[in-house]
Amino acid sequence: MAITYIPGLNLIVFGMASMGGMNWAITFIMMAAVFIVMEIEKAIRRSLKAQGADTDDTERWLFDKTAHPDQNIELPKGASHLNLTELNH
Repeated sequence: MAITYIPGLNLIVFGMASMGGMNWAITFIMMAAVFIVMEIEKAIRRSLKAQGADTDDTERWLFDKTAHPDQNIELPKGASHLNLTELNH
């Protein structure tokens, strides 16, 4: 809201005009919709986790074709599965 209504910040820096009531209503409705959908997803994940499901995607599944079944997919932070070659100087 500050970006929209602070003089100088709205027109000079961001080039924005103030929003009308209908625009704010749409904004808040969309914010509420996203919030509700995310809370429903969290509730479903909690319920599935309580039943023993893998909600953290730590196990391989039907669509995980990037790793060979015998390959250890856990890598250190920052590591990659890419097969890079060493450059000779």
